[in-house]
Amino acid sequence: MKEPTKARPVCIYSLSGVLMAYLVVGLLGYLAYGTSVSSPVIDSLPTDRFVDFNRFLMIVVILATFPLQAFPVYEIADRHYPDHRVATRVGVVLLPTVLGMALPHMAEAMGVLGGLATTMFGALIPFTMYMVCFEHDLTKLERAGWAILAIIVTVLGLWAAIVSAAELAGK
Repeated sequence: MKEPTKARPVCIYSLSGVLMAYLVVGLLGYLAYGTSVSSPVIDSLPTDRFVDFNRFLMIVVILATFPLQAFPVYEIADRHYPDHRVATRVGVVLLPTVLGMALPHMAEAMGVLGGLATTMFGALIPFTMYMVCFEHDLTKLERAGWAILAIIVTVLGLWAAIVSAAELAGK
C-alpha cells in the first residue's frame, strides 16, 4: 500500500458502509413484509420501474463481482493447468451456472452456503484482520465495539444458515 496510514480509515468507512447498507435493506424489508418475506427479498416487492431498476443493479453487481470472487479459483487452476487457461475460466463460469439451473433447491443451498461464507469472509476475517493490524491504535472501547459487532454479525449469519438449512431439509 502506498500510504499505509490511510488503511485504517478505509477499513472503517468501507465496513461501516456495507454494514449500514445491509442493516437498512434488512430492516426495511422486515418492516414492510414481516416474516412473509420471500427469498430473495426483491421477489416480495411489487413489479414497477423502481424494482426493475433494482433488479438491473443486482445484475450489474453480480457481473462486476463474479470475476473477483472467481479470481482465486482461476489462480489455482492456472497453476495446475497452465496450458488451458481459457478452458479453466469457461469451466469456472459454467459450473456454477449449470448447477444453479439444474438443482431444484439451489436457492436454499446457496442460503446455507451464503450465510456461512458471508459470515466468514465478509465479517469474521475482515474484523480479525482489522483488530490484528490496528490493535495498538485501538482503545479498549473500540476493541470491544468491534468484537461485539463481530459477534452480532456471526450470530445473524449462522442463524440465516440454520434457517436456510431447515428450509432445505423440509423440501
